[in-house]
Amino acid sequence: MGQFARKTAIRVNLLIRVHFGGTRANRICPSAAMIHSEDHSKMDKGDKVGLKQHTRQRVEYLINRHEEFNQGNITAKRLEAGDSVSNGWMPADWFEMLRKDVRDNDVYAVYSYRTIIGWVKLDGNDDWVIPPLKYSVTTTHHQSVLKYATRT
Repeated sequence: MGQFARKTAIRVNLLIRVHFGGTRANRICPSAAMIHSEDHSKMDKGDKVGLKQHTRQRVEYLINRHEEFNQGNITAKRLEAGDSVSNGWMPADWFEMLRKDVRDNDVYAVYSYRTIIGWVKLDGNDDWVIPPLKYSVTTTHHQSVLKYATRT
């Protein structure tokens, strides 16, 4: 392994530890181990696509399992029936639907920044509500990740 490849592998390994808590990432998302085994000698100095792609895969994995997470500006929480929720930038008609669902059911909600961009009632059905709204470029990307993870 060349000097550049070794430095890149060390850098990627440190980033994985920082973002995913070290070796625990391999238990959370088995594909994390793939980053260690890739041939890093082919990576360009500015190439960070692999890590971004892995982060997206990890977020999709956690959304599919309805697990809470905090990954930068996209987060997910479980809300218990009766919890209070904030509307962020969500319009009133969508927020009223969300409040009704949270009032009557446990809900798994995905946030972009502080705005809920999608939710599902934890009643056995997997019927996601993803409002077709536009906020920002980053939030649109988060909505894309959510839609792909839920295949809606």
